Amino acid sequence: LTNPARFNASIDGYEIQSEQGSLQPGGWDSLAQQLPNQGWLEIGGPGAQLLAELNPAGSTELLSGDVLLLGQIFSAGGEQDVEMEFSIFEGEAIEGLVQYGQIPRFGANNLVLAVDPNFGHAVLVNSSGESIEFDGYEIRSSSGALLTTHWQSLQENPDFAGWQEVGAPSNELLAELQADGSTMLSSGELVWLGPLFAAAGEQDLSFEFSTADGEIILGPVLYRSLPEFEPPGDYDGNGLVNGGDLLAWQRGESPTPLSQADLATWQRYYAVAGGMSAENLLRVPEPASAIAAAIMGVAACFIRARRLQSRPGRAGGSTR
Repeated sequence: LTNPARFNASIDGYEIQSEQGSLQPGGWDSLAQQLPNQGWLEIGGPGAQLLAELNPAGSTELLSGDVLLLGQIFSAGGEQDVEMEFSIFEGEAIEGLVQYGQIPRFGANNLVLAVDPNFGHAVLVNSSGESIEFDGYEIRSSSGALLTTHWQSLQENPDFAGWQEVGAPSNELLAELQADGSTMLSSGELVWLGPLFAAAGEQDLSFEFSTADGEIILGPVLYRSLPEFEPPGDYDGNGLVNGGDLLAWQRGESPTPLSQADLATWQRYYAVAGGMSAENLLRVPEPASAIAAAIMGVAACFIRARRLQSRPGRAGGSTR
């Protein structure tokens, strides 16, 4: 299940049906199983014609681009007659779109683009439980909500060798490739991309990345407040990246005293963030675990359901 819309939605139930019995209840990973403490209930006995759940306790907000894996519920080679309905928190039942085809890989082994809607900062987060090797990514906005001058590309970051910006950055597309080799991110690691999103812009970003083995994966985009961090280049600890930090570097008060690397860090972030407070900037990767845990929680918990209303003539006491 995925929310491909440009807006968030609170849903409170769903049912998946197949009149010809093409469903596999044994391969179903229901929300009741995945989220045992969040009130989900399977409706009736799961069968080859119907899989359904509700959550009487409330609803779950599904962010734009969020996904949920339900397991192997379709019998390969079976009749492609599957239908899906879901109900939103306001009580309306809506017919969902069922598509057959190659499914992009979500969830495990995934990168997430997290965007602060208030300040526009963006980070890439390895939300999986394992390391990921990637060699390219692109961020798109059909409404032109990207800020090219504030994008901190990997090409500009000395910690990431071999990356090159693809084409001319625009308000609709930011993209990079690593032509030779790939970059590994450990589980929970962050990569700061700068304040690349116009805070007042339309939340319509899409994100794709390519893995070292050539797979193109659609990654979720999550809009949420990001925790406060000390800005890179803030060597005097006042929450600002300004001229005072250059003096601190000259006094040998940076992490590696008087090093060219620390000077380059100050120069890079002063150009973008001079005078901005710590609440507007991120340092990576030190606090990665906290932010990654929050993002992974949102990405994993995709749906809440409230109540499906009774529908006559359905096996297993189907409701909607």
